[in-house]
Amino acid sequence: MKKSILANLSIEQNILFSTLTIVLSVLLVSNLFYYLSFSKRTDSLVASQSREINKQVLFNYEMYINSVIETSNFVQLALFNRDLDEQADELEEIFQNNVAIKGDVVSIFLFDLEGNKIIGNSPGNFRLESVSQRDWFLNPLSNRHIFHFSFPHRESLHLNREEQLISVSKQVEYIRNKERLRGVLLIELNFSTLTDLAEKTNLGRGGHILILDDQGRLVYSSEPNQDLTSQSADKARELILGGRLIRLNSQQMYMNLNTLVHT
Repeated sequence: MKKSILANLSIEQNILFSTLTIVLSVLLVSNLFYYLSFSKRTDSLVASQSREINKQVLFNYEMYINSVIETSNFVQLALFNRDLDEQADELEEIFQNNVAIKGDVVSIFLFDLEGNKIIGNSPGNFRLESVSQRDWFLNPLSNRHIFHFSFPHRESLHLNREEQLISVSKQVEYIRNKERLRGVLLIELNFSTLTDLAEKTNLGRGGHILILDDQGRLVYSSEPNQDLTSQSADKARELILGGRLIRLNSQQMYMNLNTLVHT
């Protein structure tokens, strides 16, 4: 019968071998513990940094939304305090001045609930085909309490504006012949403001911004790669709210999902 290797060793060699085995085991366990601890701290640091960036992104977009809502509220206040039969010219001037002052506002219109234009750009400068069938018109009719932001599009009611736009609409009150009526206020915004906000945000390698509507449909992505955008949107629909580590195209990333106020 063959003797084990340890049986052929001297007492000194056995002690040395046992000591080395214990030292190596301790080093292995220590390194494993250090790796797990370091990995956990790294994930925690990534999550913390991601949340801080997310707060800044959210702040920027909500500031933008608030500026749009301020314009809308100013126009609504004017409608609330003026009778169209008596002060139509004054209201028209208020609409036109807000378009002129706000660089990202393309046009502002007020429609009755049948889709007929009440106030807006002068005749000959707009198109009104099938207004009553458009989503930006129908959505405020079904929910009058919030602002409705459309998908980016190029179908401006303003004839000489062909850039990419976002339509913001809300059901509002106005006065005609001393009677309070309801209509739909439409504000058309130049989409470049949203893209500029995304480009100014440092999201790291592969980082990008997605905007989804309340149905989970993609409204905007700062990521030009369609496949990556699709994967990212699917992950966002799974997450619902909050944050977690995800993997996109073999790259580990941290995703944060929040809601935007007033939308």
